[in-house]
Amino acid sequence: MRELEVYLNHFQKKHLVGVLAQKSRTIFFQYTPEFLRHRINVSPYTLPLDAKLKEFRSTNYGDIFGAFADSLADGWGLLLMDRKLRSLGYDYQGITSFDRLNYMGNWAMGALEYLPVENLFDQGDGNWIDLYQMAKDALTVYSGKSEEVISKLFKAGGSPGGARPKIVVVEKKDGTFATDTIEIEEGDTHWLIKFDVSKDFEDFSSVEYFYSLMAIECGIRMMPTYLFTDKHRNNYFGIQRFDRQGRNKIHTHSFGSLIESNFRTPEQDYKSLMLVAFDLTKNIEDLYFIFRQMVFNVFSTNQDDHVKNFSFVMDEKFRWHYAPAYDLTPAYGMNGWHATTVNGKGTDITEADFLKATIGTGLDIKRCGEIINEVKEGINSFRNQSDLLTKSDRKKIWKSYISI
Repeated sequence: MRELEVYLNHFQKKHLVGVLAQKSRTIFFQYTPEFLRHRINVSPYTLPLDAKLKEFRSTNYGDIFGAFADSLADGWGLLLMDRKLRSLGYDYQGITSFDRLNYMGNWAMGALEYLPVENLFDQGDGNWIDLYQMAKDALTVYSGKSEEVISKLFKAGGSPGGARPKIVVVEKKDGTFATDTIEIEEGDTHWLIKFDVSKDFEDFSSVEYFYSLMAIECGIRMMPTYLFTDKHRNNYFGIQRFDRQGRNKIHTHSFGSLIESNFRTPEQDYKSLMLVAFDLTKNIEDLYFIFRQMVFNVFSTNQDDHVKNFSFVMDEKFRWHYAPAYDLTPAYGMNGWHATTVNGKGTDITEADFLKATIGTGLDIKRCGEIINEVKEGINSFRNQSDLLTKSDRKKIWKSYISI
């Protein structure tokens, strides 16, 4: 049996949570008695706070408990790790999620850490980052033109999820960038920066930045965003991380992993998200925010609204809150379907469906109607503020919008 110690390094307070074990290909977890005394619930629905040995039952979700699955990269980060493992001679096709946590160590998104760690980083490859060179290296790997993964690209891009090439970096006070493995100083800012590989838009980085500004105008709470430009006038969309605050790591949990629902299989409704949010946070304002985000996603044709694109964050007193919005883009689902349904519908969604989705949630219908109008007004106000976009991208965006 192989074992990993799981730590919660939350706001610089480190607790040994428990032991994660793998026997054959079966995963087990057990809390430590000391952690149980703290009453910190890192994953309320699938890892209840008790002393029992918990066995992960293989389902449609995956091969490991959701709390730990959130520490793993998918898409782009998974591609980089597989390439790195292949270059080191590993049979990466037989590697389990347990193995990957062993490689992640203290490098994962969020605040969970794993020991012992098998370090895949090359030593002495430096931490400083040039956005242009990093984007060039990332696109070379993404396009399949090279099997080699530059060490610095793996260090910066191997932890975040999502299909699009991206890196997590620290912006120093002088405006330079470094990997987040560097020593963090007061005034440093943590960013997630994405590279453009879209075949549907000429400048998708500008499109996502435009969407973030429009979402904020519609009352959507987001972390600060920025459109970075390199010396060759290439644009990169950046959003500050909500799982980092200076030297602090912050525990986070995606909705999908919280309830162990597979993001690749659309099976959840916005009402489910609202009910889970209220059960977890006990804050009705979180439900109004989710309602606003639902309306925005439908009106702006963000159909990639799957369960990993909603999250919860834990504050310093270990209380849960609904996280700021992220991944707001024009995205087209299969056959025009939203990944998360509204009133059970993935397409042909009406304002009546918005209101029906609130039944049983405790939301006030009148206030919900006002939110619908606020989102409409916010989107319409941006029809005349599209100078940030190319003519072609502007045309594609407004053509795809639902008539509001």
